[in-house]
Amino acid sequence: ALMVLTLKVISCSINYNDGLLKEEGLREAQKKYRLLKCPSLLEYVGYCLCCGSHFAGPVYEMKDYLEWTERKG
Repeated sequence: ALMVLTLKVISCSINYNDGLLKEEGLREAQKKYRLLKCPSLLEYVGYCLCCGSHFAGPVYEMKDYLEWTERKG
């Protein structure tokens, strides 16, 4: 569970960093998953502790989680 949590923290920080970069230099996956604004504390904790993938994975992207919680994806 701790390993999955570590992967979620790293992926969220990379996606947020991609959101700070100009879109023209990004690959398609980076454009798809980048975060244009920092998630709220509740969104971040919810993503990190969501039990859907805690025991065996797979790790999903923060943007997928946010779309799921907003019933968009």
